Amino acid sequence: MASEKPEVPVTEAPVDESSPTSSTRGQEPNKNKSLFERATSFLGDWYYIWEVFGILISGLAIITICMVVKHFDQKEVPKWEAKVPGRKEPFRLTINSLLSMLSVLGSTCAMIPVTKSLGQLKYLWFMEQDRKLADLEVFDSASRGKVGSAMLIWKLRFKHLAVLGGLASLLALAYGPFVQNLLTFNIKYREVNHDALLSYSWGYAFEVDNGGSGVTVEATDRSLQYAVSQALQDATVDWAVPALMCKTGQCSWPDYYTIAACSRCQDISHLLTRTCTPVVTSEDGFTETGGCNVALPNGLSLNSTGADNPQRVVMVMNTTMSPLASNYSSPLAFVQSIAGYPSEGSGSKLSKPFMITEDSLLSAHECTIIPCVQRQNLTTKLQIDNDSDNIVPSDNGVIPSIDIIEQWDKYTINSTTGSDGYAYIPFDDPSVNKNINSQQVNTYTSPYMEMSAYNAIKKYLAGLLNDYVSSNPTSTEYYPKGAASSIYFHTVNGTWTPPYCGGNETTVKQDGVVCGMNKIAAGLTNAFRLETWQIIDSPDRINGTTNAAKQICKAQWQYVSAPIAVWILGLVLFIGVVIKTRRAHIKAWRTSPLATLLLRLDPDSREHLKDWQNMGDAELKEMAQELRLQLQIDESGPRFVRRTDGSPS
Repeated sequence: MASEKPEVPVTEAPVDESSPTSSTRGQEPNKNKSLFERATSFLGDWYYIWEVFGILISGLAIITICMVVKHFDQKEVPKWEAKVPGRKEPFRLTINSLLSMLSVLGSTCAMIPVTKSLGQLKYLWFMEQDRKLADLEVFDSASRGKVGSAMLIWKLRFKHLAVLGGLASLLALAYGPFVQNLLTFNIKYREVNHDALLSYSWGYAFEVDNGGSGVTVEATDRSLQYAVSQALQDATVDWAVPALMCKTGQCSWPDYYTIAACSRCQDISHLLTRTCTPVVTSEDGFTETGGCNVALPNGLSLNSTGADNPQRVVMVMNTTMSPLASNYSSPLAFVQSIAGYPSEGSGSKLSKPFMITEDSLLSAHECTIIPCVQRQNLTTKLQIDNDSDNIVPSDNGVIPSIDIIEQWDKYTINSTTGSDGYAYIPFDDPSVNKNINSQQVNTYTSPYMEMSAYNAIKKYLAGLLNDYVSSNPTSTEYYPKGAASSIYFHTVNGTWTPPYCGGNETTVKQDGVVCGMNKIAAGLTNAFRLETWQIIDSPDRINGTTNAAKQICKAQWQYVSAPIAVWILGLVLFIGVVIKTRRAHIKAWRTSPLATLLLRLDPDSREHLKDWQNMGDAELKEMAQELRLQLQIDESGPRFVRRTDGSPS
């Protein structure tokens, strides 16, 4: 025999007339209530106090977050520490932790009006027309979680005010991550102190005592020779860094003046003549006749070097021929050069022995190096892995950035015998030149070079620059290995480093002999400065700024969009719910389960649901999909009414 479902009898208990009515309950004294109960009762009388509280606090949280981000934008990451009794390590709070706490506060408060408004909208949803009972669960789920919010948006198809609540709930997922991304941290170098030192000099003098006899002889400082040698080799940019002290490698100095050597070159390639005859090579391959000779009007030519195979000479530099373009009186160096290079279309470079032919590129220059005063600006920085300066070789990782802003080169020589006296560089003294910084004013003397040192440098440079380059018939080697060879090698292979040749705001990109002479002059300048740097307690030093690596905050304001969007959606939703609630003439029941529990069903609905206690969850959901109810309010109070003739919604 089939079992029958037990029916639970439903009885209606009589109302106890002695029970207090609603009016008498409202007049019950508060003397038995605690302080907390009185406070919550007072707040409860304000229908929307919690929604307003959530909107205000979440808005203040966003404002505070923005103020924190704005305050620390482009500033060093703060370090907040506090000593805690009983602990060796202090308590530390990071700026990310602060933002995280503010985001939790803001997102939590922002969801108060959202969840309560969604709870209220479920009643308004049923008041508009008859709805499926299952919709009650959809709205309830939306007010409690993200999955429910997504289901609500899908059901409503963006056609109801409740969609704003669903969107706000889903956007709240991005609230915390977006706040965390408001600040990023980059390593930048910032000023830490002013202990960086830089050399400069108003004059140069170098003498050698001849065996302690008290008689000085003209000689070149070995450090000067080394500086010039390193400049010509140009293997790294280290030689271009003048004498200085910078603890971090990242330093800068104000504009300063120093005695220097200046290079002046003029292109005289238009004066060249080329004469070519067929090349005849001996059987052993080591002797050749013919080829091309290139010459200048003053007699300087590739054949004037005395080389065994003059047709193999590809570059000549000479310091004794008569000038063709310049008129400097007794400069530190004077040199004329002729050079031939592989044609652009030959592609030979140094891949095979090269000799000048009828289509070879020719170049001729007349250069001088003279004493001068330069106004310079220097900044040093460290070579960073992802920096474009990685293409610049540096042994110590320091890359100099040198700008020559102004130059004074009208020198005069004041000497009676040629070996006494000085070479002076007329220069506006501090009373006229307002660009001289305060550190140099007190050490200023008229810029000069002592003639004994001047003459020694002239002799040294004359020997260094009187040179030629010849190619080997059987290899790609070039010899002799001197100044001309270094200049030719760097020019053909394009291996000059940027300092003094690379081009920047104040100089033009240069190559060949011009670049080589610029680097020789820069090497001499550094040697002049090194001479005073080596003197203990020398006043000829400029104080600069030392920069150190710091973690710097950077604001990314686009990420404030999520918190603001959540706040605006919550505000608009709240205002809309308040308006709809007032128009519907119902109370603000929000998410209260008591309101749902106490709402009455009409007799027909109760009859339809009399066996609900015998149904499982799946059966209840199936039944709820078929049952259509509408919330109605009449003289008997609010109740759900079953509708059987309503259109599907």
